[in-house]
Amino acid sequence: MTPTIFLPRTCWFCLALGTLALRLDRKSKPYLGCAACGAHAFLRTPAALAGVAIVSPTVEQIRAALSTNPAFAMQQQEIFMTFKRELLAAIQPPPESAVTNGATYRDLLANDKRKVV
Repeated sequence: MTPTIFLPRTCWFCLALGTLALRLDRKSKPYLGCAACGAHAFLRTPAALAGVAIVSPTVEQIRAALSTNPAFAMQQQEIFMTFKRELLAAIQPPPESAVTNGATYRDLLANDKRKVV
């Protein structure tokens, strides 16, 4: 039987239900990995492991509130969009040698602004 700490949970990053799992790397060090968004978080201290136990139920509550409370969902969407704008403003254009499949940095930003999250 699998210990409950290794059971899938809601992803902290993309909020996909049951896709984030606590795993062990080749050196038996714990990390979180999401099957939906591909995020990985390496947990190198006991304090980080305590956070997994404490934060996971809170993420479940947030996900439930997002699906049942439209006003809360809209408020959180605004917070996310502000965060994303600030992050994009801080990003430096990639060097000319960076592979962008023919797109310029400006094209990548324009395409990103059109995406609906």
